[in-house]
Amino acid sequence: MIRNDSSTSFNAAVDDKEIVIGIPLDKGAFAAGQRDGNAHGIIFEIAIRFRAARVSISEKNAAEYIAKLLTERKWDISHVKKHQDFDGKYCPHRTLDKGWARFLK
Repeated sequence: MIRNDSSTSFNAAVDDKEIVIGIPLDKGAFAAGQRDGNAHGIIFEIAIRFRAARVSISEKNAAEYIAKLLTERKWDISHVKKHQDFDGKYCPHRTLDKGWARFLK
């Protein structure tokens, strides 16, 4: 996010080792493609390394962190949206390829 020359940003990036907060969770980030998602959502990037084992760990870490936030906020699973829900982009593509319902579960 520091090195990009676009206006895209995220609240949290999750990979196979850590969670990095880019913009505080109570502030809007710009990535969803629509104002509603940007202003009222928490934008996550699943930072995926190319090895399959790391992809699974990154997704698992993201799912666990999202579940924690849902519990803290007393939100149900309907609050979890993907980039595709806002602008039609097939994203997060690796997660969608493996099944969105699987990720939510």
